Amino acid sequence: MEITKKNYNLHYKREEKFNISNIKFVFSKNVEEKDITYTKLLIQMLENSNSVFETERDLVVGMEELLVYNYSLKVKRVGNHFRFVFSISYVNDKFSKTNLVENIMKFLLIILFNPKTIGDSFDEKNLAEQKKVIKNNIESVAEYPSSYAFDKFRKEIDQSGKFSYSTFGDKEILNNIDGKKLYEYYKSIINDWQLDIFLVGDTKPVEVEEHLKKMFSNRISKVNLDKLNYEISSNEEVKEIVENYNTKQSELIIGYTANDINFYEETAVIKILLGILNGASGKLFKEVREKNSFCYSILMDDYVNFGIFAIKTKISSKNYEKAKDLSISIVNEVKGGNISLEFNVAKKNAIKAVLDRSDSIDSISSNLIKNTFQKGCTLEKEIDLLKSVTEADVLEFAKKLKLNTIYLLKEE
Repeated sequence: MEITKKNYNLHYKREEKFNISNIKFVFSKNVEEKDITYTKLLIQMLENSNSVFETERDLVVGMEELLVYNYSLKVKRVGNHFRFVFSISYVNDKFSKTNLVENIMKFLLIILFNPKTIGDSFDEKNLAEQKKVIKNNIESVAEYPSSYAFDKFRKEIDQSGKFSYSTFGDKEILNNIDGKKLYEYYKSIINDWQLDIFLVGDTKPVEVEEHLKKMFSNRISKVNLDKLNYEISSNEEVKEIVENYNTKQSELIIGYTANDINFYEETAVIKILLGILNGASGKLFKEVREKNSFCYSILMDDYVNFGIFAIKTKISSKNYEKAKDLSISIVNEVKGGNISLEFNVAKKNAIKAVLDRSDSIDSISSNLIKNTFQKGCTLEKEIDLLKSVTEADVLEFAKKLKLNTIYLLKEE
């Protein structure tokens, strides 16, 4: 069920089988590079400088008193969209004599609407401390070869495009943020971004609507979201980059692009393709790791809203050419239709993964969010689509995969 208001949209799915309910407030805009750094810093400030809960102990006590099961502040970049998500889970009313919805809305007001500020600015002293935390996190990426390698791969496969934005933030952007700039950014989220509220559990929409009207009565979204999927252009010739690095093992990433991905492929076909390639029974592990010992680990990840697929493997640099060539040849085998041995197992595992998601209130909520921002379906329909996938469907999609960028972080 969906209730559309001029200042927010409320999406509701009744689920009585869980003992807890969940509300997610999803603020959305079209992604810009600065959003990652600004929101990381903002989350630090909201979690560490509240005007009501001044210490971590105050927060824990407040959550206990208001019967908040847990909460989180997170950000997510999906294709062209950027989302700032505030999520609260709480025990259902039938297990308490307290009006839990009122408690939850009070908690929301405290966390999201009562940051510790001085006038129209976040406190500069506290801001400086939190900027140090973010700066240390950005600098520490260099200590983790897998994270560092994928960050570099992002920039190579999409140059200055949206996929290239580092998920860890940018030091130059961070250095230019002051208390006033961050406060203005915070106000733009609350007042200007598109707001969708997702309620899943045993709470009726009417129980939260009166609170929502009061909280968001003055906001008017100024955002027109672009289409969600962001496609990059593939290189005419494959780009191959080798970077020497002070590490004990090499990180090899082989990147493919695929454009014009349709709903059926995104929802079902790709999941089975990845099952054919990944896992202990998948082609990549069996051939590259098990039979030939060319790598320590290997799998293909998808970034479907960007049309990017990446084989990630840890190797010794002496096996670079062999691991690279064999991995590419396996993808070419799949394109040629050599998937019969793995197909049925991959389909069975994909269906089981969807069934497992139906037992999690957070997964149900995430599915509702996905279906709101792009063409989607119920978990039951997803299973039906997976059951209908044929080997020919997988072959047809696999032919869309085009080798784009090969990146090696080479041990010295």
